Amino acid sequence: MGTAGRPEGHVVGRRIGWVGLVLALMLGGLTTLPASATPVAFGSCAALKARPAHSRSDSTLWRDRCGKPYYVDPTEPAVLAATPAATAPYPYSQTFALHSHPGSQRTIYLDFRGATISGTAWNQGRSFTAPAFDTNHDPGTFSTAEQDVIQSVWQRVAEDYAPFDVDVTTADPGAAAITRSNSSDQVYGSRLLVTDSSGPGSSCGCGGIAYVGVFDSTYLHDYYQPAFVFYPAVFDAKSIGEAAAHEVGHTLGLSHDGTASTGYYGGQGAWAPIMGVGYYHPITQWSRGEYAGANNREDDLAVIAAHGAAVRADDHGNSAAAATPLTASASGIIERSVDTDWFSFTSGGGATTVTVRPAPVSPDLDAALRIYTGGGTLLATVDPASSQASADVANGMGATYSASLAAGTYYAVVDGAGHGDPAGTGYSDYASLGRYTISLSTPPALGGAPAITTTALPAGIVGRAYGAPVAATGGTAPLTFTASGLPAGLTLSAGGVLGGTPTAAFTGTVAVTVTDGASASSTAQLPLAIAAHPLRVRTTGLPGATRRVPYGAVLEGDGGTSPYRWSLAGGALPSGLTLSATGRISGDPGARGTFPVTVAVTDGDGRRATRTLHLRVAARPRVSTSALPSGRRHRVYAAHLGGSDGTRPYRWVVSSGHLPAGLALTAAGTLRGTPRHRGQWTFTVTITDHWRAVGHRTFRLRVR
Repeated sequence: MGTAGRPEGHVVGRRIGWVGLVLALMLGGLTTLPASATPVAFGSCAALKARPAHSRSDSTLWRDRCGKPYYVDPTEPAVLAATPAATAPYPYSQTFALHSHPGSQRTIYLDFRGATISGTAWNQGRSFTAPAFDTNHDPGTFSTAEQDVIQSVWQRVAEDYAPFDVDVTTADPGAAAITRSNSSDQVYGSRLLVTDSSGPGSSCGCGGIAYVGVFDSTYLHDYYQPAFVFYPAVFDAKSIGEAAAHEVGHTLGLSHDGTASTGYYGGQGAWAPIMGVGYYHPITQWSRGEYAGANNREDDLAVIAAHGAAVRADDHGNSAAAATPLTASASGIIERSVDTDWFSFTSGGGATTVTVRPAPVSPDLDAALRIYTGGGTLLATVDPASSQASADVANGMGATYSASLAAGTYYAVVDGAGHGDPAGTGYSDYASLGRYTISLSTPPALGGAPAITTTALPAGIVGRAYGAPVAATGGTAPLTFTASGLPAGLTLSAGGVLGGTPTAAFTGTVAVTVTDGASASSTAQLPLAIAAHPLRVRTTGLPGATRRVPYGAVLEGDGGTSPYRWSLAGGALPSGLTLSATGRISGDPGARGTFPVTVAVTDGDGRRATRTLHLRVAARPRVSTSALPSGRRHRVYAAHLGGSDGTRPYRWVVSSGHLPAGLALTAAGTLRGTPRHRGQWTFTVTITDHWRAVGHRTFRLRVR
């Protein structure tokens, strides 16, 4: 795709309306291009003549006369009829209030309301109005059919970015949640504007445009916003969702997935890469170029994380010892290819069914299910073969286990699976990631009073959505949960799920009572901590260092939950220095200069915060004053010694020889007093810096 600040055009459809008008204004001096492609060029050189810079694998690449590359994407043939979106899964009152990960510091804002665009790289000095998304030629309102599309697009993009710590939302988060002002600003993201392309002007054939690698940019971040998807150039919920995820992918640094013969790979079997062409296959995932003939083997997941959308913290344990108790149903996310989510359940003996369902619309996760006995014996692996039912629906993405079990404890493990040969018609489990729900139907365990098996509740943060199940065994079904002493903003459902958004810090215990169908009950005191604010790196600066002199500095963090673990997230410390997991930077720096380093702190719940700090390493201190003025007997004398390099503050002493009687050298480096005798004196002054590195100079002082 290119580097930050380079425009990208994504294709489908034939009309562009106002976009064509804007592009025509910006491209007035371009040379003749192929009839199938109109150039998309922005930036300070946009109006200059263009020349092709085609690669063999991607003919959409061009350069303007200043050498800036841009992409000219040809029209994609409309080989499929538009598919009506399913009825919106949420109340229409929530259409413009949808969030995939509320509380995240990163945001992908899907904007369907239209906007006036000014002061950006798209304008070239002229503002323009991008119309609101409109399918029925009634721009003043959003019909239920239009809201069906909007909610469906949000579901698709939210699923594609589910593994990452980023909130995909249809609610306007405000400019501060998108724009990044500097490297210490950790609240930022990208805006994707879905706009109507009809109107006056010429046609450029674009379905979407976006700058590359600007999601976490600290240089003119808002200047390269927003990214665009154009309707009806992309004409239904499936194609708009695919284009939106694709264009946002460009802002996160991703390039096209193609082959030696095409810039966009169209997929294989039921699968296609998101950064290729995802319109014609139901399973679209991030890619690392495992298909045959791939010309782009970049690790999409790593590139996205490196550009500011880190992988989310694991939500369920990866072993039997860390399994989440499952009573009826639970939800989760497979965030990494190595992630496995473990659930424990107790059966009273008899017919048992465990079902895993991926996201209901355009799932990225091909779920596999394994069932183990309490002793660790594998009973079954369920992983149906996936297949294409239509361009938007795949079979075999979920998994169901049904059997008659003996009474006892069991484990259900959810994992992401691949299918077939990635170099043929299949795909690996590399990006088989996303949301799922798991449900259980089994006879309840009988006998004795019910007992709560949860021993502690996970920590939370004020203002951030919280959810945690409380598990119990025994008793007679159904089990009902109640609680007292809850922090403000949290409630416990009758089914035993503690949820809500805490509004105040809390450290203490919560009394949880479980009552069974026979009115037997028991109560447990469960520890709970709610931190006052999100995790952050509290240290804002590092003390200077002196070359080849022992150095020590301790990083500080607060918020989140302890314990903290420190690491380097970018840059490099000077040779000789190391950062320990406890946050101590120590050693003997071996090189001079200023070193920008990004440090990361991870809390006990897997949350992560970063900050970029600058460490200055200076040479050993030296006395910069070369000579002292003469003095006169019985006259007041004063001279200030100068120092350079090293790490301030300095301390000064006379280390050998003698000063004239009546004079003294202060620790701050001032020689003063009233000399009592004539003559010439020779003495050596030593300067010592903060790290006890020293420098010397010998002076001769004459008193007349």
